[in-house]
Amino acid sequence: MEAIIKRLEQLESRVQHLELQVADLETQKRGKRFVPPSVAEVRSHCLANQYTFDPETFTAFYETKNWKVGNAKMKSWQSACVTWQKREAKSNEGNKSAYQQRVESDSARANDFAAARHF
Repeated sequence: MEAIIKRLEQLESRVQHLELQVADLETQKRGKRFVPPSVAEVRSHCLANQYTFDPETFTAFYETKNWKVGNAKMKSWQSACVTWQKREAKSNEGNKSAYQQRVESDSARANDFAAARHF
């Protein structure tokens, strides 16, 4: 009988510990608020993921909508980037976007400049 009581106390202690962990997680979840990204953050994310849409257009678009998707506040701008890239790829099948052409042109000019400095 004493073993059962001891085991019951251990289980009650474990339940209390788990309840505290759940409460902490709920507090952390509520504490996270959406922070709109800067153009530089979006550009960095696009370069890291090889996205071809224009980060300035993306940022300006959502700024005008107060970072809302429909009537709901945006939760993840990174997820919105995925959607923009899919739309960009679909609409430009076989064609490069103006932003991608500009990035490649800037890169080519930088390479030409670097090569010219070596002579």
